[in-house]
Amino acid sequence: MGFKNRVLVCASIESETTEEMVKSIGKAKEEGADLVELCMDSLAASSLSDVELLLKQRALPTIVSFRLNSNKISHHNKGDSKHKCLQILKLAIQLNVEFVEIDFELAPDVINELMQRRENSKIIVSTYLKSGVHCKEKLGNLLVGLQLTGADVVKVVTDVAYITDVAPVFHVLTHAQVPVIVRAVGDRGLISQLLGPKYGAFMVCGSLGGRSVPGLPPLLSLKNVYELDNVDVDTKVFGVVSNPVGHSKGPLLHNPAFRYCRYNGIYVPLLVDNIKEFLRVYSCADFAGFSIGLPHKEAAVACCDEVDPLAKSIGAVNTIIRRPTDGKLVGYNTDCDACITAIEDALQERQTSNGEVTNVSPIAGRLFVLVGAGGAGRALAFGAKSKGARVVIFNRNFERAQCLARAVSGEALPIEQLETYCPENGMILANCSAIGMEPDVHLTPVSKEHLRSYDLVFDAVYTPRNTRLLQEAAEVGVTIVSGVEMFIRQALGQFKLFTNGLGALALLSICLILMGLVIVIHVVDDFDHVFLMRVCVLFDGTRSIGLPHKEAAVACCDEVDPLAKSIGAVNTIIRRPTDGKLVGYNTDCDACITAIEDALQERQTSNGEVTNVSPIAGRLFVLVGAGGAGRALAFGAKSKGARVVIFNRNFERAQCLARAVSGEALPIEQLETYCPENGMILANCSAIGMEPDVHLTPVSKEHLRSYDLVFDAVYTPRNTRLLQEAAEVGVTIVSGVEMFIRQALGQFKLFTNGLGTHLNLHTF
Repeated sequence: MGFKNRVLVCASIESETTEEMVKSIGKAKEEGADLVELCMDSLAASSLSDVELLLKQRALPTIVSFRLNSNKISHHNKGDSKHKCLQILKLAIQLNVEFVEIDFELAPDVINELMQRRENSKIIVSTYLKSGVHCKEKLGNLLVGLQLTGADVVKVVTDVAYITDVAPVFHVLTHAQVPVIVRAVGDRGLISQLLGPKYGAFMVCGSLGGRSVPGLPPLLSLKNVYELDNVDVDTKVFGVVSNPVGHSKGPLLHNPAFRYCRYNGIYVPLLVDNIKEFLRVYSCADFAGFSIGLPHKEAAVACCDEVDPLAKSIGAVNTIIRRPTDGKLVGYNTDCDACITAIEDALQERQTSNGEVTNVSPIAGRLFVLVGAGGAGRALAFGAKSKGARVVIFNRNFERAQCLARAVSGEALPIEQLETYCPENGMILANCSAIGMEPDVHLTPVSKEHLRSYDLVFDAVYTPRNTRLLQEAAEVGVTIVSGVEMFIRQALGQFKLFTNGLGALALLSICLILMGLVIVIHVVDDFDHVFLMRVCVLFDGTRSIGLPHKEAAVACCDEVDPLAKSIGAVNTIIRRPTDGKLVGYNTDCDACITAIEDALQERQTSNGEVTNVSPIAGRLFVLVGAGGAGRALAFGAKSKGARVVIFNRNFERAQCLARAVSGEALPIEQLETYCPENGMILANCSAIGMEPDVHLTPVSKEHLRSYDLVFDAVYTPRNTRLLQEAAEVGVTIVSGVEMFIRQALGQFKLFTNGLGTHLNLHTF
């Protein structure tokens, strides 16, 4: 993953006025584009002087294009358009614009003149192939023709009817003699941009935020989700095979996880109509694994060379792996365990809170009402049966319901009877249909008044996260389990299969970040300004607060939780739904302290020591850093009876915090040799050792022997130099990953108003 392919990311801009183009260029720059394509044929009636002004004030490297076959140009005006096209292209060359693009049909007449006029501009010759199947031989011949024009770069844009039509495009990329840009138009052509760098594409295109362009991924996702600079010829391809596929959040989860554990993989959405044909065409070893979504889970079974016994009994697979040793496709089902454990955990938590303790599954003996008999429904039916439930299945296609009912010794009933079905109380309702999925979020399989008969309602739909079914079930006091939990649990199983067991903790960390299923990356310089001036535009819900804003955020809240107020730092802000007020919390404190206590208690237990007193009590707690996380840990350590000593580069900050916790502050220069006693705890809450400065450590290896435990809040990298060296001298260590996961669990409970309360450190 150290290789940088440095593919260029381009934003294609079509606007009716040059003023709009200027605004779009600025937006493209903000969203991370390396360059822009200005489609001059889209301009309504701009003068040459307007175009000149536009090009002179461009804020990014630019491609100037003028497509004569544009839909905006009528057949009658083609002659005038050709003249205007040449004027604009010559002007662009005169102004040393980085690239000018000309149509293939125009190239023989003008390319020599443009070549002679240019100083630094490069010439792109492009062609647009209309709908139809274009084999690799046809595309290859076309590529030769484009190259013979003498172009510096060639570009092919083609319509595709099926995702399999993109394969010849990849073949062309690998055989080009000059830099090539390719784009397969339409949703099924999206992978031409996402996988282009793997096959040597010179450039890929993305859409500006707020614009949905079939076949073009958003610029922000190209930069922040897929990170195409890390994609190279050796990158393994994974993806979600589904139809539709736009709702899938898999790329948001798997791609960061791949990077976190340094696995050279990319996970992409694959809009597939025929899974058998898809697997036949993309049969090379580089297409290494797939998540299988609707409607392919059952059909995928027959496409596998081997099927895991559980998946075979269910009759549906949600994961296919290409076995590296022989290239065979092996099918698995991670849905079953994901659904059932999510439901069991929720019921067991409720039983525990009621004082009920049992080793029997809380599903056993219950009436399990299942809506949907597709792949996910089959997985849940078999899982419920294995736990001793009595399964009743409702499905629009009654024959499918009957078939599944026979397989699990259950009962099938017509979907029309679901609304009034109530033979007993304490039932479980599981929606495994698409009812309530975006865009039909107003739909629900069972009305609110009929939900009171159920003890628990599970909805496999996770877009939206909080479906109407879950909202109404919660309103009548029923325990709910979101499809987010199933999604994360099954994805964890898939990730282990994708990477042969690598990086389970990485995916768990990413899962916890993505519980809200939205990635919002804000680089914030002035926290007060952002919250006060842009709060209504950008911050529509909840946010995790990171460095350096944890302390400044306190003043931005309308209310602050007492613990966070005493600490003087918040790491979580919630917009209260009832009145829109911002409420601040701190989940860092409990996260740090419990992680340290658990590690010390485990060591005490292994030594035969059992006590109800906190293992932190009475110890000298050496804290490095007096920022938000440091403040949280100082207050937490004080509350457990520790003697707190604080080192910080800014000595005044250390003194201020020391006074607040009745501790001691010392200059950072004394940290290296500080050793008044043995058995101390060292906690690094500074940025020392964080990427990219991974060679740094707050205390040298030889001085770590005085400590019983070393905690490092830094978790990028996970195993910092400080932790490595502490472990080498036999000191108990606690990684920042543990703090991260624990505080994220606390944040998620706040984000969802308790929706994920039965998630815990053992959930996954």
